[in-house]
Amino acid sequence: MKRFLAFLLALVMLMSLVACGAPNKGNDAADGGNKKLVVWLEKLFNDRPGDKMAERMMAWGDANGVEVEVSFIGAVDFANKLSAAIEGGGMPDIFIDYQGRLLNYYPEMIAADVTDLYEELDEAVGFSDACANSCYFEGKARIIPMYSSGVIMYCRADKLQAAGYNAPPTTWAEVVEMARAVSDPDNGFFGLGIGCGPANDDDCYDLALNYVTSNGGAMFDEKGNVTVDNVGLRSWLELWRDLYAEEVIPTDALTWDSSGNNNTYLTGQSCFVFNAGTLGYSLANDESMAELYENTWFAPMPAGTAGTVIGSKYTGFSISEASENKELAMDLLRYIYKVDWLTEWSEYTIPLLVPAVESIAQSEMWQENTIGKANVQSCMPDTATWWGYSCDTMEGMAVGAKLVYTFGMNEICNGVASGEMTVDEAIAKYEALAQEVKDNQ
Repeated sequence: MKRFLAFLLALVMLMSLVACGAPNKGNDAADGGNKKLVVWLEKLFNDRPGDKMAERMMAWGDANGVEVEVSFIGAVDFANKLSAAIEGGGMPDIFIDYQGRLLNYYPEMIAADVTDLYEELDEAVGFSDACANSCYFEGKARIIPMYSSGVIMYCRADKLQAAGYNAPPTTWAEVVEMARAVSDPDNGFFGLGIGCGPANDDDCYDLALNYVTSNGGAMFDEKGNVTVDNVGLRSWLELWRDLYAEEVIPTDALTWDSSGNNNTYLTGQSCFVFNAGTLGYSLANDESMAELYENTWFAPMPAGTAGTVIGSKYTGFSISEASENKELAMDLLRYIYKVDWLTEWSEYTIPLLVPAVESIAQSEMWQENTIGKANVQSCMPDTATWWGYSCDTMEGMAVGAKLVYTFGMNEICNGVASGEMTVDEAIAKYEALAQEVKDNQ
């Protein structure tokens, strides 16, 4: 009787656990339940790399009895979708991430600590040294790096050779000299194709920071204090003012969005532009652009007075802190990070997405590709990332990331170029904005 009562009690307890939703060991592949991982990927320049990645992920799922649901989200929609998921629930288990995206939610940390996995995979595949700058936060890895996309300097070789130059510039001083030498505004040709429209984050943020930091400036010090009034930013604004007045910069540049430098180069109106490998990809794969492609030098970013300071931004996979399937998600990423497969995948991304794995980035496949080689060179920074400037603190890095999306740099560049602001007024305005973002952190 006692045995029967004990059995009955155990049965009741078991039924109660089932009714209340007993824990399932994190969807472990051995539990026999419904296993699912939700993955958010960013939609890329064409469908092939994303489709290849999704295929790999679902193959792992099929082999392990796990449903892998992959969604592709446009870059402009990703932040809004993440914000909605954070607020209302429904975070993916794995999502494409990078430092600036993650820091926009600081002090909330939406990505799980994957330090052990990072070190394990680094040992197995060998990440580029530059990756750690983008993936570690206060000593903990939150992103497993997959690829980067550097900024390349595009130069009209035919125009420069006609002016007596036989190689691309290697310094900003040479860029300015050559741009002035080839400018012919009366015939619609300009030396330097950079713009400062209201939402142009390519020229008025990424490029501006490259110039500022390469010329000894920093928007914040290592502790995150505002240092906007610096030699690099002052030089950048003075350059903008002078070159626009001289018509070395196109007259309509004050209205450009981020596509402006692409368009001015593709239509043969500018000698120098700074853009990702996508522009080179367009030149190389459009028969109508064959002549322009042949007359283009692809070069790494120029050096300033402080050397070449390139901010890399490695993009990769984060596992959501809210995920109940972290171990399962890590197993999926282990399946992705195999050198043979990553090499095969990079054939779909060359020359645009530089592999995070050093051996692949330095392979013949990449180094013998003119655009790919320049892109690799532009992803090997000498210092910290764009978003963190020279900050050592998470708070300072987060302020830097959030300052990007105020588009305040656009306003002050536009102001000095149009004559509506002096350089001193522009610096004071941006300094106040940076301090406001910091105070509201």
